[in-house]
Amino acid sequence: VEIDLDEFVVLMDARLPTGPMTLRLANRGFEEHNLAFFVLESDSIVWETDGRLNPGERRSVTLDLAAGEYRAVCNFSDHEDRGMIVEFRAQENTPRGDGADG
Repeated sequence: VEIDLDEFVVLMDARLPTGPMTLRLANRGFEEHNLAFFVLESDSIVWETDGRLNPGERRSVTLDLAAGEYRAVCNFSDHEDRGMIVEFRAQENTPRGDGADG
C-alpha cells in the first residue's frame, strides 16, 4: 500500500485492506513528516511511524489493520492543522495494491 506525504497532504487510498499488509511510505516534501492512524471516533492511536521521515526518505512498515473507519494524520508540528489529515476505511476484500487481493 503506497502512502505519500507532502506539504501539506497525505496521499493514500480511501480504502485499505484488513489484515497484515506492508505500507510503503514516501516523504515527497521538503519538510519532515510522520504518520499516525487513529480510530475515527476516538483519539486511540492504532499505529504510528517510528520517528519522523526526512525529506526524500522512504520507509516500508508492516501493519495488521482491523476493519473500521480511521484517520491518518501527520501530527508533527502544525501539519495536521495545515491539512495533513485524511479519513479512510479498512474493509475486507479490498485490493492490496500489490497484485494480491485482500
